[in-house]
Amino acid sequence: MESRRLFLLDEILEKPLIMSRDKTTRIFGIESTGREMSLKGYVESESRKDSFHRVEVTYLPASMHLASGTCSCEAYQFYGFPCKHMERVRNVYVKNLKRFDNKNEAYSK
Repeated sequence: MESRRLFLLDEILEKPLIMSRDKTTRIFGIESTGREMSLKGYVESESRKDSFHRVEVTYLPASMHLASGTCSCEAYQFYGFPCKHMERVRNVYVKNLKRFDNKNEAYSK
């Protein structure tokens, strides 16, 4: 992942699998690997309008614990894991779980 890189909306070519109601969080990749869930997405920057941070996060669904991840934001680069963007991607996914089931093509093994 490129560090400290912001993405403009027109640079994000993928169609999101899940998007938050306010359109600030867009999830493009969902992968279930045993007891872990890996998510990839973009979260809009609060300080720079129309710019997005790229986020990759793995969490444990049973405990909601963030296991690992990376983010292109300054906070992650300076303070490390986790940042609010990682939590946002996880929370938007969890809120939209009913839209997905084990037969959905968004999951890959």
